[in-house]
Amino acid sequence: MQQEKAVCILLILILSVFSFNNLAQAQEGNFMHTGKWIFTLQLAAGQVKVADTNGVLPSIFFPYQENGVDLGMSYGINNTWAVSLSGNMGFSSHKRTVDTSPNDYVENVKTSSWGIRGGLDVYFQVSDKFVIFAGPGVRYSRSKVKLEVDNADGTTGGWDNPWFTSLSLSGRMGGMINLAQSVGIYGSFGQQFAYSWFDVNSGGQDQKWKLWHSAWDARMGVAVYFGQAM
Repeated sequence: MQQEKAVCILLILILSVFSFNNLAQAQEGNFMHTGKWIFTLQLAAGQVKVADTNGVLPSIFFPYQENGVDLGMSYGINNTWAVSLSGNMGFSSHKRTVDTSPNDYVENVKTSSWGIRGGLDVYFQVSDKFVIFAGPGVRYSRSKVKLEVDNADGTTGGWDNPWFTSLSLSGRMGGMINLAQSVGIYGSFGQQFAYSWFDVNSGGQDQKWKLWHSAWDARMGVAVYFGQAM
């Protein structure tokens, strides 16, 4: 069900791209033009999948929500479209107490990830202060989870899990509000449909685990751009 929902969202984003493209081409003037640069610094939130090779095999894949930072840039290739490249890092920490009286222990699950996305966006200027955009892309990312255990007797334990690698078809839609001549608030939300895998050695044999899944992401921050003003 989750994968079908992700496909529907991607189709909606694709239709939005064609709609924005037709609207933008019909305009006499537009925010985007050839040679225009946009640089962004944004807070990022999203869902990542990680692998627990020490857990029960049917539940070896787990989703977590992470927060982090995203750096991006876009370059106008004509009066409608821009190519984009961005990279992000994310982290999360989830702590819980496990009741195994009288020897309770505390679990601290820490995730980390990084990713690179390249794509195309079509820009449509709604007004002199507001622009919307949408576009497809491809994203490469890696994520992992670390488990730390604090026992009641003061001893500690835990383990690292392998890196979980993902290659995703990514669609996004967003907008920008002009604050000054070359500064604006820039934000977007997106959906990814991903093929992921990781390698693990079990019983002296190398095993490769694979998974198809979907994930969401959101960005909000500041943009600096050079070229014609909005």
